[in-house]
Amino acid sequence: MRAITLKKINDAWVPWILFVVTAAIYLCFPTKNYYWDGIAFAQMIEDAPKLNASLVHPNHLIYNVVGYISYRAVQTGIKPQGHYSSANLE
Repeated sequence: MRAITLKKINDAWVPWILFVVTAAIYLCFPTKNYYWDGIAFAQMIEDAPKLNASLVHPNHLIYNVVGYISYRAVQTGIKPQGHYSSANLE
């Protein structure tokens, strides 16, 4: 009976271990392909004084809004381009 309980506990950790390993690899290798639209969106986020309609783009309705919220929430001094790279949004 105890072996079954330990097996269930070990099986429960497998998805979390895979998630942490995958996230670590993902964050260690940010994108290096900077396209003009990603640079422009990052500049729009940095220049926006507050969350407003200027952040909404016709082809990317929530792209800048999510970027702005994450950029302002973290406030680490990293430019928006760094946030986009780490989130691989660019």
